[in-house]
Amino acid sequence: MREDKRAGPSHIGLVGVACVVALAVVFALSAVTILPDRTEAGDGLKIVRGNVWDDSLTAVPGADVTVNILYASTTDIRATQVTVANETGVYSVTFGMTDWDVGDTIEAIASNAGYQNSNTTTATSSNIEPIQYVNVTLDGYVIPEFGSGTVLAIVGTAGIMLAIASSSARRRG
Repeated sequence: MREDKRAGPSHIGLVGVACVVALAVVFALSAVTILPDRTEAGDGLKIVRGNVWDDSLTAVPGADVTVNILYASTTDIRATQVTVANETGVYSVTFGMTDWDVGDTIEAIASNAGYQNSNTTTATSSNIEPIQYVNVTLDGYVIPEFGSGTVLAIVGTAGIMLAIASSSARRRG
């Protein structure tokens, strides 16, 4: 009687199944290291808002504002939005999920009338803080109708000296 080799499991068949399972495990493990990690993109929209002020914390309406998202690892620019501060000196921009990541740097650069300054903060999870504030003060900038603190001090000092001189002149005469 002749034995049928197709009947029952064969040694080659078990080795083949074991090889397929081993390859599947190796592929699954390598896919975990090859595929991008979920943290490479933000977990929602990132809204960046802020105020643009002068030295005396007076709003600077119409200031040009550039907001950059800088990669945490390289500080290269990842995304940029440009806007103008409204009549109360407030600006707001919105970045998509692929434009930022937790740990990236948010940089706001404001400029007006030749003055420029910047400020930064670190991006946090949108689940914790969907809106992040980055205020910018334009050092040295003075809104013309309010004058500068230095001019105010000089005029005030001159006024006091004039008042003292005037009062001494009245006593003499």
